[in-house]
Amino acid sequence: MNATADYAAANNSRRFGTGVGGFETVDKRNPKIYGVAQCRPDMAPGDCRSCLGSIIAMRSQYLIGRQGGRILGLRCNYRYEQYSFFIGPSMLQLPAPTVGVAPAPAPASVGPPPVGGGSAGNKTARILAITLPIVAAILAAVVICLYLWRRKSKPARKTSLSYPTNPEDIQSIDSLILDLSTLRAATDNFDERNKLGEGGFGVVYKGILPDNEEIAVKRLSHSSRQGIEELKNELVLVAKLQHKNLVRLLGVCLEEQEKLLAYEYMPNKSLDTILFDPDRSSQLGWGTRFRIVNGIARGLQYLHEDSQLKIIHRDLKASNVLLDSEFNPKISDFGLARLFGSDQSHDVTNRVVGTYGYMAPEYAMRGNYSIKSDVFSFGVLILEIVTGKRNSVAYDSEQAVDLLSLCGSTGRWEQL
Repeated sequence: MNATADYAAANNSRRFGTGVGGFETVDKRNPKIYGVAQCRPDMAPGDCRSCLGSIIAMRSQYLIGRQGGRILGLRCNYRYEQYSFFIGPSMLQLPAPTVGVAPAPAPASVGPPPVGGGSAGNKTARILAITLPIVAAILAAVVICLYLWRRKSKPARKTSLSYPTNPEDIQSIDSLILDLSTLRAATDNFDERNKLGEGGFGVVYKGILPDNEEIAVKRLSHSSRQGIEELKNELVLVAKLQHKNLVRLLGVCLEEQEKLLAYEYMPNKSLDTILFDPDRSSQLGWGTRFRIVNGIARGLQYLHEDSQLKIIHRDLKASNVLLDSEFNPKISDFGLARLFGSDQSHDVTNRVVGTYGYMAPEYAMRGNYSIKSDVFSFGVLILEIVTGKRNSVAYDSEQAVDLLSLCGSTGRWEQL
């Protein structure tokens, strides 16, 4: 397992390795041990090896006496068995170490061992054990170089990502897989006391992992409007995006008809739970509100301009902005987001999704969306943050008013 962990940590493209090793026993049996070690692809080699080393050391605590086993960490995992459980040839092949056996009777004469069957066979096995991994590594390097060359030589295409098709996307998903049992234990089997909120997609629960890290688990209901394609879309996009004003994805679980996403825990929940609460809105002074607006703007700028991907969120609203313990904002919920090509300015869809009241007119009426669609939603959100009122809500029982009318009638702008 240590050799496989070394291989995985040095695998810069995937942080993934498979290995097989033989063990020659006294009773002449030759069992093989198959192993897999894996880290999140974005981890540095040293961090990956340290993570794998820490969970491999846990074997003595949990897996002693078992013929196989698996330990899943938040950022890395490993598994070993006495049978091949992975697809394809092993990346790392270790020769069988010899063990001490009772010497057989031999003639009294002393001389060099005879050259022949057993010795030649052992030499051949050693040569194959050394050369085969080298040849396999060379072939793998050639294949990877050809793949990267072909990918680089292809012209950029205008794409709208709705599900992962790139092998690197699949690897990113694999590295984030969490067991259902882990999330059940973290949330006390999704106990109502750990419920943080509920929306059209389902329920969000607070959870605590074995290492005492707090997480938020989004559990999609079977009747959710957000399907498996939206979930995969969100998973792939968020796994690739790293910014202090974007919520960080920790893992995913798709077991037993469950669709679960695990995020970093945000103590102050979503912006709407405080902004529109008369009792709690006083916590958001003008300085804090300005910092929230500025943080959302930085997150949008990263999505639209600064990241390697050009992404349109399409559902920016108060309930999709989460607040940490210091009221710093983080944009969340990328299930409806779309990926644009570097030279693409807009796109048109027949399926208009999002939240009315935040949609730009050209998107709501004609399905035409672009960066400007997110900017329009951001403008509505600024009005809500400034006024502390929801958009398009009947505040007066006799007459419904929108935010623009409300601002003009109450003199809210003059107060600023």
